[in-house]
Amino acid sequence: HVSSTLAGLVNATTPIFTILLVSIILRNESLSKQQVIGLIIGFVGILFLIQIWKGAQSDSVSALLALFAAILCFAISYPYINTFLKQGSDRSEALIVIQLGISSVSVLPFVILNREISPSPHLASLTSVIALGTFASGIAYVWNIEVTRNLGSALSSSVSYLIPAIALISGYIFIGEEINIWQAFGIGLILLSIWYSGKKVK
Repeated sequence: HVSSTLAGLVNATTPIFTILLVSIILRNESLSKQQVIGLIIGFVGILFLIQIWKGAQSDSVSALLALFAAILCFAISYPYINTFLKQGSDRSEALIVIQLGISSVSVLPFVILNREISPSPHLASLTSVIALGTFASGIAYVWNIEVTRNLGSALSSSVSYLIPAIALISGYIFIGEEINIWQAFGIGLILLSIWYSGKKVK
């Protein structure tokens, strides 16, 4: 219902929503001027990466609202982790097992009701699902909790800037997609943003 450009742009607002939550609404974290500047640089990098000037219109208001609702959930997760899990003694792995277990149970009714599921899926499909579950969910979520515990909500949420950049680079490496000069410049700004945001001020 929406273009990939618009989806990428909305996804890139995660750090902005996180900043609003932790510094204005919750007021449980203070952000340095350097961190704010770094996050703004990253957002500008996203604009170049997705080449926003080519247009990102959508006629589906409901789809756009759904995107923002999903991003708001991500934005809430960072201060939640930093507030309730930072001081806890529970291992990150145990927390993620519980989280993914609850997620699996919650979608089980939809799986049962979906009559299009193949009773004998291909090996490639099963391998892909296992790989996604292991690396893109399991290991990635464990790292996410550890990073948020150590660096805070705003800086850890800046990982959202890397998602479209890595997708673009992966497409170039594995399936031969082209990267133009504007997209390369955007990737450079994103890397600069993350480095500058985490750089210690002397």
